[in-house]
Amino acid sequence: MLFDAFRPTLPEEIVRTSLVDPLLNLSLAKGSEILEVSNQKFARAENLFSAHPPEYDPELYGMQGKIMDSWESVRHNAKASDDLIFKILKPACIRYLLISTQFHLGNQAPAIQFAAWDEESQNWKILLDRTELKGHAIQYITLEKATEKYNTFKVSQLPDGGLTRFAIFETLPNSELNKFSQVAISHPFHEAVPQPKKPLAPKYFIDSKRIQSNYARLENGEEFNVASLAYGAKIISASNEHYGPAIQILSPYTPLDMFDGFESARSRTANHFEEIVIGLKQDCKIHHIEIDFTYFKNNNPLKMQIQAFVKEQWLDLISRTNVKAYAGNTFTMPIGLNDKVQQLKIKVYPDGGFNRIRVFSRFSGLNS
Repeated sequence: MLFDAFRPTLPEEIVRTSLVDPLLNLSLAKGSEILEVSNQKFARAENLFSAHPPEYDPELYGMQGKIMDSWESVRHNAKASDDLIFKILKPACIRYLLISTQFHLGNQAPAIQFAAWDEESQNWKILLDRTELKGHAIQYITLEKATEKYNTFKVSQLPDGGLTRFAIFETLPNSELNKFSQVAISHPFHEAVPQPKKPLAPKYFIDSKRIQSNYARLENGEEFNVASLAYGAKIISASNEHYGPAIQILSPYTPLDMFDGFESARSRTANHFEEIVIGLKQDCKIHHIEIDFTYFKNNNPLKMQIQAFVKEQWLDLISRTNVKAYAGNTFTMPIGLNDKVQQLKIKVYPDGGFNRIRVFSRFSGLNS
């Protein structure tokens, strides 16, 4: 048990049912030894070199969220790249590369770089400089000329994301040569990525009669969560709900998993943010706010900002604040605003997700 505590927690291993892919089966990376990987918390690095076609089960979820047959690192990498260093079975000259982002659309690595360890200079030698990638696509690349013989290589995602397959070849059968080109072109897969079939989060059915009933149970001065469906809160707008609907953040139920919350796609744009606007049943004073990240451990936002619509203007309740450290926990902040609030705006920088927002007020009667 003591030794187990020091072992890294890895995503689920892929149980494959398909036959090997003839081209991937020729890859020199097949059966290679992974020497080092900077991050593999969403999907295992070993999947990258599989000789099987990638499998995608829309209903398959694990502790880290959607199970992917790929190498996927977490959001918001503070470094320039996530790196995977591997050693092939014997030294070889490399001439051809296959790079696939199949089934990654919105969370793919935006770019890749490939290097080899040069024993003579004791440095990494770039074999493929930064190359842009598109989601759910494949590239077949011919290097300008065959490299020297190497046996240790580094694949870098710039800066993070998902990469489904990476294959390297010294030679190719004539039947495959026409696919490869010295011009890096992303060929989209014709079949769309199947819509994930998430486990069902409990739905809170609400109508005006039930809302009135919930308010009727409150005593004067009692604390309650005004940003709850139970008390008439609603989503007015949400800029991006790629992985999880914003409506779940208002659920009065305890969150069940990562699927039970809001989550946007990864953004690669400088100063980007996503926003959600919440309408409250009635104007009220707020004294503290909670953001629940219980199941968002690798994909919660880097920073968040919360504003209130007061007297026809947006005011900061919580200025842009780093919340990355609250992964898997709850962020709580007291609010000192004396004015009554009509709407709330949550800004997520640059992207990410959370399970719930809870906005606490004290009951002083329901306006008709």
